[in-house]
Order: sequence, then structure tokens, then C-alpha cells
Amino acid sequence: MVNGHKQSIQSQLFQSNPQITYNQAKIVKAKINNKKAKYTAGAFVIAQIEVETFDVPLAVKRSGLQSFRDFTVVYAKVNDEYEVRMLELGRVSGEWIEVLGGIKSGTEYVVENSYIIKADVEKSGASHDH
Repeated sequence: MVNGHKQSIQSQLFQSNPQITYNQAKIVKAKINNKKAKYTAGAFVIAQIEVETFDVPLAVKRSGLQSFRDFTVVYAKVNDEYEVRMLELGRVSGEWIEVLGGIKSGTEYVVENSYIIKADVEKSGASHDH
């Protein structure tokens, strides 16, 4: 976002100052399409910067993770019930975490408010896979 404009702009950075300014900003240079003259040089920008990408066979959203005993788990939907699935996790990227084992691709799992399912499962004696 550039100076309050809500439209996203894709660009590539070509220069970065290693110093951080007094207001916790970092000065970088990027070429953007400014044919309509909306933006001025030196404008303050809020940005998401991609520094690396990688493909993984399976990932889950961080918001769906819960702790269960000594494991990190998700609650998988099986028919009309939820089961604890203990996960083996890999690399982290923002809101996504690579899954190395514990569930199969296509498994429906609780993404939001999983703490509610956790409380219900713990009350009922927890069904889970090994």
C-alpha cells in the first residue's frame, strides 16, 4: 500500500539500505508502473516482501494447530466427529506450516476456533490416531 492507496502493486526491489530508520522503516528502491502519476518518489509504503518460495506437498494453516499432550495436532473431521491427528511438521511460511506426516492430503480439518473442538474432545475422552 502506497500513501493510503488501497490498490496493491507488484514490483521487484533493486536496492536496499541496510540501516533501519528512527521510525522502524527500511529504505528500499523499487520500480513501479506510475503512468497515471499517482505516486511520488520517497512515498511511505506498507509492503509484503517475498524473499523465498518453496513448494510443499502438504501444509496446514497455523490457526488450526493445537497442543495435545506433548504433540502439535489438528482436529480432523471424520464423518460427523472430530479426531486428533498428531502432526510431524516442517518449514514455516507465514500462516502456513509444512506437514511431513500425520494427515493425508484432502483431509478436512478445523482451521478457525479449534480450541472449541479441543475442549469438547478433551471432555469426551479424545479419539485419536497413532
